[in-house]
Amino acid sequence: MKRIKLLLAGLAAATTMGLAPAQAAVMGTIPGGGTNDFINTFLGGGEIEGWYGANLYLSGGAFVAVEYFGAEAGFVNTFTYDGNTFTHNGGTTFTNNGPATLGSEDAIGFANIGMQPAGLLDFLFTVNSGNPGPVNGANPNDLTTSLANFFVTFDNNYALDTTVNGSTPSFGQSVFVFLDDGGADNDDNHDDMVLRISIRDGTISIPEPASLAMLGLGLIALGALRRRRQD
Repeated sequence: MKRIKLLLAGLAAATTMGLAPAQAAVMGTIPGGGTNDFINTFLGGGEIEGWYGANLYLSGGAFVAVEYFGAEAGFVNTFTYDGNTFTHNGGTTFTNNGPATLGSEDAIGFANIGMQPAGLLDFLFTVNSGNPGPVNGANPNDLTTSLANFFVTFDNNYALDTTVNGSTPSFGQSVFVFLDDGGADNDDNHDDMVLRISIRDGTISIPEPASLAMLGLGLIALGALRRRRQD
C-alpha cells in the first residue's frame, strides 16, 4: 500500500507538469462556423447547445447501443466502438425518414455494443482517409478549428437542447456525438459524422478533469505494481 501511495504521489506531481489527460469540457454551441447539415435536415436550422472538449464516462455497467445518423464531409471518416465501425466515404448522407421530429427511424446504421463496464466509453474516430482522429478520453477542445474534435450534447428521447441559454445537461442515458474532422479551417460545423450513444440503466456523464486524472493515475499505479510483483 505504501508503494502505491508513493507512486501515486509521483504521478500526481508529473500530472501538474503537463502530463494530464484532456482538458476540461467547455459549454458552447454548434455550428461554430459554416452550416450544419444535420441541424438543417432534422431541426430546420438553429443551434444546439452542448460541450466542446468533453470525454464521456459510464457509471455502472450498462448495455450500450450506437445509432449512426450520417455525415456531410469530403473525406473518408470512421467511428469505431469496441470493434463496431461506421464509415463515411464522402458526400452528404443525412436522410429525414419522417415523421417531422428526429427519431430512431432517421438513423442509417445501428450497432448493439452489449454490456460495458464502468469507465470511459471505448470509442474513437479516424479522419481524412485513415489519419488518427479524436479518442474518447483525449478529445481536444475546439480552440484550433483545424484539429479534429467532437462535440457532445445529451438528449431527451431524441429531443436536443436547442435553447441557447448557458445551461445544458452534463449527464444522461443518451448523448449525441458530432465530429468535426478538421479538414477545412473555415468549416467548423461539426457534421462530419453524427452518432447517438444510448444505454440501459447506469449514467453517461462528463467527468471532472481531476476525477479523470485520478482514474488514469490509479490504473497506471496498479499496472506498475503488478509488473513489480512479476519481476
